[in-house]
Amino acid sequence: MAERYEIQRAQGEGIWVAQDLQTQARVVMSFFQAIAVYDAPAKARFVAAAELAGQLGNTARHVVKVQGHGFVPARQASEVHPFVVTEFFKGETLAQRLGRLGRLSLIELQPLVRQMALGLQALHNQNVVHAGLGPHNVLLAEADDASGQPEVVKLLACGFGEVDGRDREVAFMSPEQVRGASSLGVQSDLWSLAAIIYAAAVGKPPFGNASPEALAGLILWKPVLLPSQVQSKAMPSFDAWVAKALAREPASRFQTAQELAQAFEAVAVDEGTRQRRIPLPFGLGGGDELFPGVSAWRAQLMSRTGKDRMWNRQTWLLVFGCLLTFVGGGVLVAWLASLWQSPP
Repeated sequence: MAERYEIQRAQGEGIWVAQDLQTQARVVMSFFQAIAVYDAPAKARFVAAAELAGQLGNTARHVVKVQGHGFVPARQASEVHPFVVTEFFKGETLAQRLGRLGRLSLIELQPLVRQMALGLQALHNQNVVHAGLGPHNVLLAEADDASGQPEVVKLLACGFGEVDGRDREVAFMSPEQVRGASSLGVQSDLWSLAAIIYAAAVGKPPFGNASPEALAGLILWKPVLLPSQVQSKAMPSFDAWVAKALAREPASRFQTAQELAQAFEAVAVDEGTRQRRIPLPFGLGGGDELFPGVSAWRAQLMSRTGKDRMWNRQTWLLVFGCLLTFVGGGVLVAWLASLWQSPP
């Protein structure tokens, strides 16, 4: 490995940016949980998953392409760390974005959900279950094409959930995965995707951020809190979507990633319609019939994230405050003028 790759910097837990000395291209190296040197079945499962992920990456736009794989010695001589080499992208994970922003609106989530579903559907079409889906495995990369989209969503560590214990975030594990089912169906991945969407929209996972042991019990036995029970403004349509997507029994959930994404899109459209009906003054928030251009402008502002979006909110307040000051000043001047002109 040292002859082929030069480690440059850490990008996350077990994830490093490196340079391929043969191609001079930047790559990402992900090191997984150590396995026994003589555990031939585990090593064979890893190699099969890596090779399949490499094949999927050639055709699936929303799956990170695996360019290489192997094993390196662990601290204990009896163990090795599996690793994969993947393409390099500029961007951040969904976990990092939520760490900055707290949560996203349903409108902001809709394009991300659509792309995550496309990535999962590509896996499921090849009879591959991700088995380790979580916000840190969702990459929001800068788009490098002429699609017009600001970013492209790619799924990481596809098919390695049974190899890497680190990737198993209990908060996003399906009930059957928590129970330790010998085999998982695609509905397990769909439950995990729904849990990610819930966390992004509500601000925390469906069963909170308790210890892994406590979370396991909650996932198995406690009913999920509907969004309206956490946020009073949540819509009934989102409640209904969550109730189906996070159903405890796999047969009661959405059965394909496409079905899940289409149902969520309908909820997001419902949310957008509700926002346009909010009667704020001067068309600033919902009165677009007064200023038709405001709708497109607001949509552009809402698509931004981080400091830019916060700056825009402050700008809205400043403009609105100046407008009120101007109008109030005009009224005051007119009143004083009327007093001056009126006879004693």
